[in-house]
Amino acid sequence: MKSVFSTSLKILWALLTVLLASAGGVTAAEIPGAVGPATGQAAWLEPRGLSILELAGQVPEEKLQGAILSYNGAFGILRYLSGSRQGDKVTVNAAIHPRWMSGGWTGTLFGCLGQPGRIDHWGVTVPQSTLRLFENGQDITDQLTYFEYFAAGQIQPIKSASDTSDSRYPEIVVSSPQRDSSGAVIVPANQGCQMTLTGIHDNLTATFVVDAPRAIDVTVLGEERFTFHSYIGSGYAGQLEALRSQMERFGGRHEKFTLSPPAGSEFIFVNYPPTPADAYTPAWFNVAANVAQPSSGTYRLASTVNVLSSDHTGAYAMPLQGQWQDADQAGGATYLPYLRENPILAAPEYFLPAGVPYDPCMTQGGCSDGLLQQVYDTPMTMTVLYLAVHRTDPGLARIPLKQVGPSWSPGAARVAASGEETLRRPLQETIPPSLFLPLVMNGPAAPSTPPDDPTGCPCGWFDQAGQMLDFTPGP
Repeated sequence: MKSVFSTSLKILWALLTVLLASAGGVTAAEIPGAVGPATGQAAWLEPRGLSILELAGQVPEEKLQGAILSYNGAFGILRYLSGSRQGDKVTVNAAIHPRWMSGGWTGTLFGCLGQPGRIDHWGVTVPQSTLRLFENGQDITDQLTYFEYFAAGQIQPIKSASDTSDSRYPEIVVSSPQRDSSGAVIVPANQGCQMTLTGIHDNLTATFVVDAPRAIDVTVLGEERFTFHSYIGSGYAGQLEALRSQMERFGGRHEKFTLSPPAGSEFIFVNYPPTPADAYTPAWFNVAANVAQPSSGTYRLASTVNVLSSDHTGAYAMPLQGQWQDADQAGGATYLPYLRENPILAAPEYFLPAGVPYDPCMTQGGCSDGLLQQVYDTPMTMTVLYLAVHRTDPGLARIPLKQVGPSWSPGAARVAASGEETLRRPLQETIPPSLFLPLVMNGPAAPSTPPDDPTGCPCGWFDQAGQMLDFTPGP
């Protein structure tokens, strides 16, 4: 398990609210290429997960409930409560399990529907939404005064897989959020957010509303359920290092399962429970309060038992034939190796299983033999959905995919792009001209979706917000 907390003290911006408000924060316009009209199509982009916004209303509700939508050690997790699609309007209700700071500044931090792509973890892009925030059912949206978000769009990262900050993508501060006529906060298109409330808040829920014309049809082809147990082995355990070391008496354990996807399966969605403790609460947070909060952990696909994909820490749909090798296994690679066939699922690397409450001995040491045996024996269940995706929007851009490795830099991307053939396709397909004949009443023919040409792939199909909505594997 890799470290999942930022090594930088980025939270200090929360202590400088007055300065941010007077200065206006960092704006999107100040980050070249972060947002705005495209001047051309990128030579390549990183893969991104298919968000809950594309699944709500197309996948049965009971299959989505409880899913971990986003996670970061400094922001906590969001879990899916319910959702719907009515025409172009998508509504998602989520439970928030925040993180708290106390001391020089006391406040509550939480995320949003986007997932930050950090280290070698995948990100999830979501389009602009409106947010209403509730505490114990009471609307407290007006208490949200500023937040940070990670830039969306058809943009490449600015950091490599060796960087341990909160995201590989540009970060933007909103010191005075815009609101719609109802008072809801307008959340820009993003790959994750860090939102802040002054004071300690709990029992939080959020309602996100998105105007999202349907670009894909999603069909559930089947599902599998797997029983797994806690992870025992090496790796960074953060606040739970004492538990990790005590569990070594049982020997190593990292369970892996062979997948049996039905014919036609293209994407996989893994719904798994949260772990009862956050191993990766930053040390400068209120560790005692946060370590007992629900959290997430790493799961992966694998091409063989020993060749693992990069880390996934949230529930989003991702292509079965579109994975990239874990950065720890790729040495000093500039780009991570592409894994086309991935028939194995590696269970979440949880040091503490769901169903066993956190105990201070897991941080301090000295857990009883009975408690350690309970940690070893307690089972968990995860559900795998197999999905087929069909594009209905002819305006998606087909762009080759790469995932950056530890040695990548923006300079390396420019050098690579200069010597590569790029697959350029306009963001909007040209509508064929109409031929009007006497008594012919039909209007212009609707543009068709482009075929799955594998040349130059693996490729993703992206909208202008930077959502990867479909995938074409390499030949």
